Amino acid sequence: MLFNFYCLGAMLSSSVWLSIFFRDKTTPNSDFLSWVIIVIATLTWPLAVPLAIKARHNDRSNMAQTGELLEAIANQQYV
Repeated sequence: MLFNFYCLGAMLSSSVWLSIFFRDKTTPNSDFLSWVIIVIATLTWPLAVPLAIKARHNDRSNMAQTGELLEAIANQQYV
C-alpha cells in the first residue's frame, strides 16, 4: 500500500515537472542537468513537492511586499 502511494505520487509529480520542463523555452530539452534534476525530484518527491510549494508561496509573498514597497516609494513627495 505504501509503495503504491509512493509510485502514484512519483508519477504525478514527474508528469507535472515534465510538462513544465517541456513548456519552458529558456532551457533546451537536451540539457543533461535538467534531466538529472527531474529524476532526483521524482525520486525524492515527498521532500521536493512541499519544498516547491513553500518556494512558490515565498515568491508570491516577496512579490506582494515588493509591490507595497514600490507603491510607498511612489507615493512619497520629494522636495
